[in-house]
Amino acid sequence: MTPPPAVNLEAPDSQVMLEADPVLIRHALFNVIHNAALAAPGSPVAVSLASGQEHGISGWRLAVSDFGRGLTPEIKAKLFTPFFSTREGGTGLGLSVTQHIVLQHGGSIRAENNAGGGALFVIWLPAKN
Repeated sequence: MTPPPAVNLEAPDSQVMLEADPVLIRHALFNVIHNAALAAPGSPVAVSLASGQEHGISGWRLAVSDFGRGLTPEIKAKLFTPFFSTREGGTGLGLSVTQHIVLQHGGSIRAENNAGGGALFVIWLPAKN
């Protein structure tokens, strides 16, 4: 059995405040981190949390990156489509559910390729007012 990959976390020392359903947000983060771990078994997953703005609104940017194959244009176009999966036995619901949760919280999610290989998923959520 392959051991689980290391998760390298970079986060601020200060407290992060969000108005969010903790169960839903945990589910969304699990989906993205789990996918990153499956993309490159045995390789570390990098997770970072930093403050940032989107459309002039302060919030938090959570980035999850892996060292897998990356995203072809065809795959990238379908990533958040329900029931689309690149894995045999995958349900194709993880990223579509994650996108729905993020949108319910007034945030956004995007995916791109890392310059050094692999994929990067960025979730942005507005800060607590």
